[in-house]
Amino acid sequence: MEQGTGHETLVLHHMLDLRSAPELQKMLLAALQTQTAVTIDASFVSRMSTAALQLLIAFLAAARAQGIKVVISGVTASFSSAFEALGLGHLLETAGREVSA
Repeated sequence: MEQGTGHETLVLHHMLDLRSAPELQKMLLAALQTQTAVTIDASFVSRMSTAALQLLIAFLAAARAQGIKVVISGVTASFSSAFEALGLGHLLETAGREVSA
């Protein structure tokens, strides 16, 4: 997690699966606690499990409820297809590929 003035950047790992879910959860919870804008850099993601997707969806909902701006950058085909496979592609459009949530 990179921290700047009033902004966090979360760089996601290339493999977001059940093994990496606890680390992802810690990273997302820490970002929520800062109460600052967040950019999620998904440019390295080559595989994403449903567990990781659930964590990201919960994070987006919590951030929205707290009024935290979230931008998702570097959306890979794997990252996008994980959302679309579950009929959740609209969440990427809402969170934004470089568009604020």
